[in-house]
Amino acid sequence: MRGVNPNSSVHASYDVAVVGGGIVGAAILHELSKYRLRVVLLEKHHDVAEGITKANSGVLHAGLMVPSGSLKARFNVEGIKLYKALARDFGIAVHNCRKLIIAQDDSELPNLRRLLDQGRANGVPGLALLNAEQVRTLQPNVVAKHALLSEETSVTLPYQMAIALAENAVLNGAEVRLNAEVSSIRPHPDGGYRMQTTAGDRISAKLIVNAAGVHADRIMELLEPPAERIWPWRGQYHLLEEASGTVVNMAVYPLPPKDGSGLGVHITPTVNGGILLGPSAESVTDGTDTANSAAALEQLQREAFALVPALRGFQTIKNYSGVRPKLFGPDSGVSFKDFHIEPSKAFPGVINLLGIESPGLTAAPAIAEHVLEQFVAAHLELSPNRDWQIRWEPIPRLRWLPAEEKQRLWRQDPAWGHILCHCEQVSRAEIGRAVANPLGAVSIHAIRKRTHATLGRCQSSFCLGPVSAEILRRGSDIGMVRRGTPAHPVFTGVEPA
Repeated sequence: MRGVNPNSSVHASYDVAVVGGGIVGAAILHELSKYRLRVVLLEKHHDVAEGITKANSGVLHAGLMVPSGSLKARFNVEGIKLYKALARDFGIAVHNCRKLIIAQDDSELPNLRRLLDQGRANGVPGLALLNAEQVRTLQPNVVAKHALLSEETSVTLPYQMAIALAENAVLNGAEVRLNAEVSSIRPHPDGGYRMQTTAGDRISAKLIVNAAGVHADRIMELLEPPAERIWPWRGQYHLLEEASGTVVNMAVYPLPPKDGSGLGVHITPTVNGGILLGPSAESVTDGTDTANSAAALEQLQREAFALVPALRGFQTIKNYSGVRPKLFGPDSGVSFKDFHIEPSKAFPGVINLLGIESPGLTAAPAIAEHVLEQFVAAHLELSPNRDWQIRWEPIPRLRWLPAEEKQRLWRQDPAWGHILCHCEQVSRAEIGRAVANPLGAVSIHAIRKRTHATLGRCQSSFCLGPVSAEILRRGSDIGMVRRGTPAHPVFTGVEPA
């Protein structure tokens, strides 16, 4: 039977082991799969994209918000081009929504000009300063005295890209092991490293790429003192009902706070419709602390409604949060730290990626190329995988298909006409395809990320039963039907077979 972790424990040897299944780890695995290498990705959760990759605003940044000359600036500007090319290859939606950075009075205009100069120095196209009348013409519901327009800013579904990268890598010969938290790493006298996971895996690898996000310093600590301490910062969000998308169709930001803690409240249109408000910026002690707080959520609303008062009255259908891995704390006296992407000096063959926060989503494809070219190629002879190709295809979204295509699918398979999630119009056929994913991930969250079932206005109040029943019908044990991690079963009193 297929389960949350369908593979039994293994003892296997690899050329490269990637630790962490977020967007960066998935992008690195995807790059490695293009070569004749034996590669594995080790992920502690039940699926890829379960950390900050699924809990961010989904913005593909143009590259104007980060200091010139930094790795963040370089990989942001390179990454947005690579990301959009990958999205075209995979058939993943990227909406070029554009962005306005708002100044509410004349005193803020010099800071807008500074961002404009910084963006141009970074090589960002499509930037322009706007006055109040020009802003009203573009977005009548936005309150602003001045604004900086970014034509290149886009929005996407970040978890869909991470899934596509990981699954396409698997379809091209790579391996992904889920529920496999790395518990020890030891150098081997004959070279390379021996790793153990909580799933009982014993992994040998010539090279290790540590892309474990908010836990990357802990992975590094299994071998040596971390080069940088990761400070978890929690960002909370409101997801507003779909009708809110009629109010504003561009990303709207205030000028970012001078302390570098964040970018201020984002007002972000989503690919699915509706508006995101957030994130907040709160230092927390636990990288897994994704709780929501009334005070932070109320503050987000106040800040957002000051920029776009017309959003008042739209209902929040979901609150969520993610934890981003900053390299400075609230009292560090630092407002910016760059990505840390460095090979270990004491342990050759290990590279650590620390502090991969915003614009990490946008930068991920460029970071992956850098790791391959500057690290992997320095240790291993790379021979192209001549059978490699784009094999992954998105599951068709019935909701978005034209009527004639829906009819064609219904005639081909009646399951396309059997709707299980009415808010998002997800059919039984879509759930079936999601359950059969190459990673073998079958939790409710895994199905949600692949189909958007349970993600709509009712937030699974009506569809949790039918979706769970379909997972069971497709061969899973009832104990395997879980919302997220193995600690959160949907049905109580049962255990996996």
